[in-house]
Amino acid sequence: ADEGRRYVTELVLNSHSPSIGKRLADVALPRESLIACVIRGQDILVPGGDFQLQAADRLILITLSEHHDRAMKVLAGEGD
Repeated sequence: ADEGRRYVTELVLNSHSPSIGKRLADVALPRESLIACVIRGQDILVPGGDFQLQAADRLILITLSEHHDRAMKVLAGEGD
């Protein structure tokens, strides 16, 4: 039913998020998942592979519906 649909999700990384301190290239995001931008304080950033995620980063995540839960778990420790 939802397969193939795209989700656009805004999430804020807390200090316990498993991706904190990692370079984006080292975060095991599912295929066809994209962090479109990161809002850090007043700055809107387009992250590359060397971008390091920090607590309180606000991410705009685009995923296929079938990869959404996995992407959320990898980034924020949420989902199933």
